[in-house]
Amino acid sequence: GKLHLVLRDGRHFLESEDATLLAHLCSHDEVVECLVSAGALERTAEVDSTQVEKLKSAAHKLGFPLLQEYEFRRDREDTNPHLPAVLRPSVNLRPYQQRALSKMFSMDDVAKS
Repeated sequence: GKLHLVLRDGRHFLESEDATLLAHLCSHDEVVECLVSAGALERTAEVDSTQVEKLKSAAHKLGFPLLQEYEFRRDREDTNPHLPAVLRPSVNLRPYQQRALSKMFSMDDVAKS
């Protein structure tokens, strides 16, 4: 989980805390074809949203599995409006539902797949 494929504001970004790891991955031809631009801090690169599956496949072949994330708290309201949902007080989550939700929304306000 050192490389993250993050969906933010309807755009995909390839991110890593390790700039050298990201630079190594971005030096491969298959990966370069999928990128739109590299970030100023060199810890993020924008990915062409139509090439996400190709990028995931290329990273997997190179031995770098990507952890997919969706930053739902930082998503803009104009692109994805807030959906108000209210559960009835009588609704109870089943134990397997609680486990699944806790794994998906564990930390960092980021949904993980």
